Order: sequence, then structure tokens, then C-alpha cells
Amino acid sequence: MNTQQMTETVKGWILEEDLPPRFGLKPIRKFDGLYPNDDEEWEAYRDFIHWAMTRDIAVLLTIPTPQNDTRFWEFEDDFSISFPYSSMDYQRHHPFDKYAYKLSKIYEKVHELAIRHSCISQQEGKAGTIKRFEKLVNEEFRDKLHMLLETYRKYPHLVNRDKLAVRIAELNARIQKCKSIWQKHAYSD
Repeated sequence: MNTQQMTETVKGWILEEDLPPRFGLKPIRKFDGLYPNDDEEWEAYRDFIHWAMTRDIAVLLTIPTPQNDTRFWEFEDDFSISFPYSSMDYQRHHPFDKYAYKLSKIYEKVHELAIRHSCISQQEGKAGTIKRFEKLVNEEFRDKLHMLLETYRKYPHLVNRDKLAVRIAELNARIQKCKSIWQKHAYSD
């Protein structure tokens, strides 16, 4: 067997795909030819990308902003980390009412319980849901109302009647709102 035949036999054993790539070959990438080579084309490409990105928020950009000097300018010195949302200026100009948030969550919970009550078909489950609703209203509003009335009965000379009447009216209104949410959603067919 001469060398020519031996070379052909060995090449038959090794597949072309199994050989390492030749020197100087460059792999083809997915993004080759995607970006323009010319400066003008590159600028047009960037303008198009900018237009496409701002098209999504174009509606938000049309909302007018208030014209006052309460904007927060970034100021960072090397020794402190400050955030504009934790500053007192931000809290003064953009107050967050924690009690109103708590009330909205309570009303949301009442709504969920009412929906659950309307979906349950067994009387045990309905009774349990009603108990949960009553417990929620009692803990959040009715117990406070009873405490205020008890305080007034024990110490009438120490209580400001006007403020107490306003507070009792607020608690009664919140209880009535919970009842109306319950009536509206719990017994709907």
C-alpha cells in the first residue's frame, strides 16, 4: 500500500465535521451585517431606534407637568448617599396617607370576602365567610367605636364631645360602607 492509498483510507475514517477549523477562518455570527457600516446609515439607525423607543411613552410625555420649583436636583457628595424620595421635601410636597391606604385595603378585603361568599354553595363555608367579615369589621371599626363610647360613659368631663361625635360618625360611616360593599357583592346572583 502506498502513501496515497493510506492517506485516502485515513481520510475515510475521519469526517470533515470532526476536524478542527482551519487557521484564519472566522465564525459567522448572527449579528454580522445587522449594523450599518456608514456613519450616515449609523445615525439613521440610531434615530429609528430612538423613535421606536419613545413611541411607547409618547402618551405619557403629553401629560403636563406642574410648573413649580419643587423638583429635586440630584446632589451626591462623596460621603453620603441620598435619595429624593426619602427627603422631607418630597414627603411634604407628596404626602402619603397611610390610613387611607389601610382603609382601601380593608374595603378590598371586604369585597373579596363578599365575592367568596357569593361563590360558596355550602352553608358551612358561607357561615365561616360571614364570621370572617364580622371579625374584620369588628377589629377595624366596631371595637374602636365601643371603646370611644365606653370612654365617654366613664369620663364625660375629660372628653371633647365635638371631636368624639365626629370620630363616631366617621367610624359609623366606615361600618356602613363595609355593609354596603357586602350587600352589593355577597348576595348578587
